[in-house]
Amino acid sequence: MEVTQKFEHEQFLEQVLQQGQSPKRQGRRITIIGEPSAGKTTLLQQVARWTSEKFPESIVIWISLADLQRDTLETYLTSVRVKQK
Repeated sequence: MEVTQKFEHEQFLEQVLQQGQSPKRQGRRITIIGEPSAGKTTLLQQVARWTSEKFPESIVIWISLADLQRDTLETYLTSVRVKQK
């Protein structure tokens, strides 16, 4: 995997998420990598919180990869929706 740029926390939130300024995908796709217990989940939770505060009209959905197990995202969402009815 090629590392194209590293960001400090606030710089990441403002430059990549708010302004869409990232080297390859204009903020539409991001990859967060790190060792176990490096804080990847914590960062994603902060991104979700920041997004919901900065863009109140947005809908933030958090799905743990552990919850997916072997399902596709579509299968998982369909099964959750069926259970709620």
